[in-house]
Amino acid sequence: MQSLGYEHLIGHHFFSGGSPVFALDQLATPSPLTIVGKLNETDAPRASCPGTKAEGAIKWLLLKDTKGVSQGGIDTVYRIETAGGNKPSTCKGQKKAFEVKYSAQCTSLHPFL
Repeated sequence: MQSLGYEHLIGHHFFSGGSPVFALDQLATPSPLTIVGKLNETDAPRASCPGTKAEGAIKWLLLKDTKGVSQGGIDTVYRIETAGGNKPSTCKGQKKAFEVKYSAQCTSLHPFL
């Protein structure tokens, strides 16, 4: 990301109990944090980057805190500008465990972002 001009890490994205978590833990305390679930999805635009192995761009998502556990003003996240990430049509020829890499821009309506 630094090669694209993004020099500052503002947080982390991970999963907890199967739920996506966005923690802006590099900002001022208390750090904004939200645990979200998928409300909606749409196919990535046809012009999206298909990925390094032409697997196709994964869906764009609307994610929202539906349990009321967010803190710091963030309760909605949009996954947009995806590149790659679609699973192969078959697992034939794949290792028992494999990854499908992707890149995405995630944004919120938080005043810091």
